[in-house]
Amino acid sequence: MRTIKSIIELEQYKQNPGALQFYRGESRCYDTPMMSGIYRNADGLSINELQKREREYFNVFKQKTASKEIKVQDPFSSNLKFHKEWFWLFQAQHLKHKTRLIDFTVDMNTALFFAVNDSIDDEQNGHFWIFNCPKEIKITSTNEAKLFNCKPLEIEQSYMINPVQYQSEEDFIGKRRMIRQMGRFFVQSFEDGFTPVFKQEKFKDNFIHFEIDAKSKITIREELAESCYSYNWIYFEQ
Repeated sequence: MRTIKSIIELEQYKQNPGALQFYRGESRCYDTPMMSGIYRNADGLSINELQKREREYFNVFKQKTASKEIKVQDPFSSNLKFHKEWFWLFQAQHLKHKTRLIDFTVDMNTALFFAVNDSIDDEQNGHFWIFNCPKEIKITSTNEAKLFNCKPLEIEQSYMINPVQYQSEEDFIGKRRMIRQMGRFFVQSFEDGFTPVFKQEKFKDNFIHFEIDAKSKITIREELAESCYSYNWIYFEQ
């Protein structure tokens, strides 16, 4: 594993952002690295109990959305059966609700921000991944039907999703955060989610894993802030 001490050191590994290269950063070595929120703090829960928790979380979110307690953007009308539910799920992720989605970005500096931003972890090395994504799992507007015709909580394949953005005169926090973070979402079957993506047999050779030197975090954070990568920018608040 390579140790990175500056932004310039990391930039040499940038090859094809926005197409098949995606990035993720974490501020320390977590017990559940590169795993979705559904699987965190889940010790002792059975698969059935976790699946029930996932359904309950999303049902509560949909109820609060329908009652306007939570404000989200609706997609344009579509013939794809579950398009609206997926679009809501994307925004739920950026409103800090626990979902099966895992955040990635096509912007290297955004991922690096997440690896260095939390000052409480300044004495621990951060972690940063480059995911050279297989072309066949990428979802865009050209092949979205195979995703949006499936129920979000019953998905059985792994996909990297580039969510379509809809113009609106009204601001929606979840959507704005998605845009500012240049967010993409990785989704997979419930069973696969128990193993960190970068350790899964089918993807482990597609990742480059770096440590971000703890002593360099403050300097990197300051350099990112000079380029407007700050908490207030990344976590847009209305």
